[in-house]
Amino acid sequence: MLESSGIPKRPIVKQTGGVWGTNEVAAETQEGYYKYGGPQQGVTFGTNYAGDLGQNTAGHPAMRSSPVQIMGGGDLFGQNAWESGQQVSGAMRAVKRDGTLWTWGNNDNGELGLNDRARYSSPVQIPGNWLPIMDYSRIMSNSSGYVVMAMKQRFGAESPQYGKDLFMWGTNYYGKLGQGEAPASRAAYSSPVQVPGDWLMGSGGGSGGPYGGIKSDGSMWLWGEHQWGGLAQNETWSPSKKGESSPVQVPGVWKALICGGSAGVALKADGTTWGWGSNGGGAMGLNDKVSRSSPTQLPGTGWKKVCTAGYQTVARINEDNELWIAGYGTAGFLMQNNTVQYSSPVQIPGSWDDFVQGSSDTVYGIKTDGTMWACGKNPYGQIPGVDPLSPENNSYSSPIQIPGVWKTIGSGGGSAFAVKYA
Repeated sequence: MLESSGIPKRPIVKQTGGVWGTNEVAAETQEGYYKYGGPQQGVTFGTNYAGDLGQNTAGHPAMRSSPVQIMGGGDLFGQNAWESGQQVSGAMRAVKRDGTLWTWGNNDNGELGLNDRARYSSPVQIPGNWLPIMDYSRIMSNSSGYVVMAMKQRFGAESPQYGKDLFMWGTNYYGKLGQGEAPASRAAYSSPVQVPGDWLMGSGGGSGGPYGGIKSDGSMWLWGEHQWGGLAQNETWSPSKKGESSPVQVPGVWKALICGGSAGVALKADGTTWGWGSNGGGAMGLNDKVSRSSPTQLPGTGWKKVCTAGYQTVARINEDNELWIAGYGTAGFLMQNNTVQYSSPVQIPGSWDDFVQGSSDTVYGIKTDGTMWACGKNPYGQIPGVDPLSPENNSYSSPIQIPGVWKTIGSGGGSAFAVKYA
């Protein structure tokens, strides 16, 4: 993905076609320097119980096993406007190319950020100038997480350095929203609240966290639950100290972070990756299942992207676009044609751009040629083109291609939001 001096990556100019990779075409406009690709459709598939699919209906049909297009918004780019989005606990959030943020679906805990608890089955806008979700604020979804985050871009006289603001909303148990309240507080925020600082990116997830981000100076900060050493503070959960409701710093200079599910992995500028927290199934790839409460270097060098990090799996992509993964093979998560646990990294053949795992039993990978592949279970139509009535214990452990040319996907519970090239 192109970025220049921290200026956002939303495009103004449309390209008539093509699939754009790491050498994407770019254009300079009156607002700055942007990348652009072909027309991009936002689609959803899977469950629709709370209006997750954005089709102005909820519950019926209860699921869609083929992608359905998200319209809505009525801005300059119409149906091809979507840039990136993700489902979290039944709530969808997605950003369009013009920087507008839209939410819909479940809202029982204020997850939609609309200052109410009503469910919406069509996209509703949250004011502001927002950045692509999966590039800047990726969350490990959890059915009981009820927390989302997104990043807002500052422009012009408001911020000559083009700073970025981090916002969160939803429940606040264990201090998940980073607002400095008592960690045991169950206060909820149904409107975005800011985590102070000038941020590059944020990540988090799971029922208690950790949640965190990297600031513009390369410092890394974490908050939320302590369990299994998830805050990388060389300490773990205790009855007297269940978590941190204000960000705590992790020493070092960092480039990227993915965390959630009581664990985290971060990338340094030298291409090394470091992990901490829960190591169930050997997800850190250290040839053991021992949890760490301080950052520990993971095998290999030359890494460029951390895709997933949690108690189940850790997936990373190196400079050669090789995807390596470790952890639980349950439901075929590791795309190894088995359900075996691996506590040392194993390669998923191919040239990859991204790998995503939500709280459902399904994982997705996008290759550098724009093809998307899925593994896992499919009781709700999470793998388009496969029988959505697959028995609950029926797993697919070899990658299944989802037709189309894809840019990004953000999976959550039983549904997903994805962007494909028209």
